[in-house]
Amino acid sequence: IRGPKFIRPHDGKSVRPSLVVLDDPQDDESARSLSQCETRHRLIHGAVLGMAGPAEKKLTAICLCTIIASNDLSATLLNREKSPLWTGQKYQMLPRFPERIDLWDEYGLMQRDEFRNDGDGHLATAWYGQQKEIMDRGAIASWPERHAPDELSAIQSAMNLYYFDKAAFFAEYQNDPLSADLGEGQLKADALALRTNGVMRRVVPLWATRLTAAIDVGQKCLWYMICAWKDDFTGAVIDYNSWPDQQRRYYTSAEI
Repeated sequence: IRGPKFIRPHDGKSVRPSLVVLDDPQDDESARSLSQCETRHRLIHGAVLGMAGPAEKKLTAICLCTIIASNDLSATLLNREKSPLWTGQKYQMLPRFPERIDLWDEYGLMQRDEFRNDGDGHLATAWYGQQKEIMDRGAIASWPERHAPDELSAIQSAMNLYYFDKAAFFAEYQNDPLSADLGEGQLKADALALRTNGVMRRVVPLWATRLTAAIDVGQKCLWYMICAWKDDFTGAVIDYNSWPDQQRRYYTSAEI
């Protein structure tokens, strides 16, 4: 994507792109990786937005994206503090939920029991149709026509997705992923902070009796870590980095 040009057939002039459309520039794996999100964010603001060149007119960029995880690439592009060049708009399937969630919960249980007994959900749909007005009260569907032929409304279609998988519904259809939808084993900043020992980098604590160093030899660099240890196996990381030093916090071997 760096330096693309196009020769216009009618006058032979070389022109640079004036419009870029980014279609979902992340996937499920990269959305849950801080380093991949930062790499793609830099790629967009560097190589992509720089395709027009300084002599050409300003580049227009449009990005169609879905927030998959909190603080992923899409969320960063929608954050005016982190991405001031972008003017974002977040859309949701249900901007407002129904007021009578209790009736919808009953509907969800009825539908689940029907599926469990090899049904197709038509009985729950018929029950919903009998009290559709009260069950839809307060709800707003952003696309009223979006529902399957066997569904009575876009609100029912959205609630079906909600009861099928709440985490997927909030991430894929509401652009508002649940905190639990971060992948199993995802590190959380608050929990991690509680487990830090406060030892400053390259400072050996007084209680340490031994130091160990580990070096992983890569094709492009050396990855190393130095730890201090107490006799009861209490440990503290003294330093870790790569050599040569890359002068940044997050990077992969492919970026060395």
